[in-house]
Amino acid sequence: MKFTVAVSDLETALKLVTPALASSGGDLSGHFLFRVSPSNPSRIEVLTYSGRVSAGSSFVADLKDADRASFSIEGKRLLTFIGALAVSDKAAVLLFDDSKEAKHAETMVTLMSPSPTGEYQPVENSSQYFGSLDPSHFPYVDKYLAAALVTAKVPGARLAEALDVAKLFTSDDESKTPELCVVEIADGVMSSTNSTAAAHITSPFLKGSKLRAHFKDIGAISSYLSLAGEEDVEILESEKNFFFRRLDGSYFGETKFSKGLPAFGKPGPTDQYQFFFSKKELNRVIRGLEAGAAQEDTRIQFSVKDANTLFLSMENVGGKTVRWELRLTSTIVDPEAKPLPDKINTTTTNIKRLLNSVEGDGVVLGASRFKNTGYFRTSTLAFAPKAADGSLAPDAAAKGDNFITMIIWSKS
Repeated sequence: MKFTVAVSDLETALKLVTPALASSGGDLSGHFLFRVSPSNPSRIEVLTYSGRVSAGSSFVADLKDADRASFSIEGKRLLTFIGALAVSDKAAVLLFDDSKEAKHAETMVTLMSPSPTGEYQPVENSSQYFGSLDPSHFPYVDKYLAAALVTAKVPGARLAEALDVAKLFTSDDESKTPELCVVEIADGVMSSTNSTAAAHITSPFLKGSKLRAHFKDIGAISSYLSLAGEEDVEILESEKNFFFRRLDGSYFGETKFSKGLPAFGKPGPTDQYQFFFSKKELNRVIRGLEAGAAQEDTRIQFSVKDANTLFLSMENVGGKTVRWELRLTSTIVDPEAKPLPDKINTTTTNIKRLLNSVEGDGVVLGASRFKNTGYFRTSTLAFAPKAADGSLAPDAAAKGDNFITMIIWSKS
């Protein structure tokens, strides 16, 4: 195969598929696979498969010949080569020449720039050779993508943000609780839990989807989705696979994890207590208490001093309990609410999960008690339409995404 492609077009395509490129390994999981598009001979596809996730994109190319329909190049080597090029001419192209008689010969890649006569000439110190692995061993997903049906359309960056927040609350213990290592959508709600913390994210865009993504793959999925910005991305699903597809035809996919998220409850519409405070200030208090605690000790206690103050305490390495104050900007209490326990036990890990799910500095922490336990929760409305004066529009709740995150606590 021999073709030329504009440097910028190639870089755009590689950026879309790099999230599914394995960072190490000597097999095809660490290679970009190039092939003539089966549906459009004027385009070249570039594919990746990390061993867990797959991706594909395409670009317009000037195909000189196609004596071999595909070849591969190790990803990190090609990216390093492109990064080393001094591309000063926007009209510059890269020439890929794999037209050799040997079965898996080297591919020559050369930077070319137009001469004054308009003919493209090689640029000095801008050529390199790369070996190819056998393309027939690449795990193509064409048939799985063709069998998947569109279940939802969501702005890419909006879906990425929901997945990033939900990932904070998954379990990472695949040996003991594999069913909790996923983010799953059901009935328009994206949910995740590790049994002590949970996320429920509602969005008008998710009603038709039954997406189930493993926590290990969400970082790569979000990287791909974020590149779409506000552009709609299709969610395509089948019984065993799901894909995200952009308007340009590029896609990103994963095999659906076999273990599904068990049903679990979510908090009611109101909280018995609401504490208003600065996220920056709570982080400062936690850092101060952690400075004296054992590195592996994440236990932390909350107690209510008065309507303006919460106490937070941790045990230091010497066994002494150290208490710091968190000043509140406001407190709202349901008149029928029972008093909170004198000491509420949770972990700094879970508190940080809640804080990381909240945008901005202002936090409203809801608290509710049920017998010997209860929960803290936050609720944030994102991507909601606003009125001309900057306030939320009347249909904000229906059109926005509601991020509800919660952690379970116990009393001493």
